[in-house]
Amino acid sequence: MLSPCWCPLGDNVSRVIIFGFRVVMRKKGSGTFHCPNERVDRTYLLKKAQRFFTLFFIPLIPLNVVGEIVECEGCHTKFNPNVLTIPTSTQLGERLANAMRTLIVALLRTSEPATTARRAAAVGVLTRYLPDANDSWLDADLAAIDPRLLDEQMQLVGPLLESAGQEALVTNGAWVALADGPIDDASRAVLERAGIGLGMTVVHVRGAITAAIESVHRGS
Repeated sequence: MLSPCWCPLGDNVSRVIIFGFRVVMRKKGSGTFHCPNERVDRTYLLKKAQRFFTLFFIPLIPLNVVGEIVECEGCHTKFNPNVLTIPTSTQLGERLANAMRTLIVALLRTSEPATTARRAAAVGVLTRYLPDANDSWLDADLAAIDPRLLDEQMQLVGPLLESAGQEALVTNGAWVALADGPIDDASRAVLERAGIGLGMTVVHVRGAITAAIESVHRGS
């Protein structure tokens, strides 16, 4: 908003002084985020919108902050800053890996020591999430990861996954449990707990477990 003001200068000379208010966007920060528009990780600019008092169109005096926006540097779409709470692909991968590691530890702890077959299956599943995983890595996880954190780890990743992604976590766990024979009651309880933590219904979890059993039978 601009307002002209006539200012007398003497000797019958006047000058128009134009003042007003203007919102100025300024860079506040930057980083990497998951762009909902492009569905890939992109760099972003976090910009602050602030109102200024202007004189002759020049912003001089900063006033109130109007708000903030996040602008994707790829597609230039502007988003609410809440978009930064969405995990990047790297962060999602880390959460998936941590959830799977915790599930595997919980399954192996149902019968200690874990059988050779289960350990081998566990390492095989882990390499899908962490290509460098090996038997020593599994030993470190068994020593360091508390299986009581299973619910927490599943709840961190569940809302971010489609139904197929949730099923994949449960199915991968079921393959570990099936490595040395039929799934025992303790392992089934761990798998159901994991699925419910992901946001699946009991019927859905049991269906995923049944599908894993059938796939093992078809392969045998």
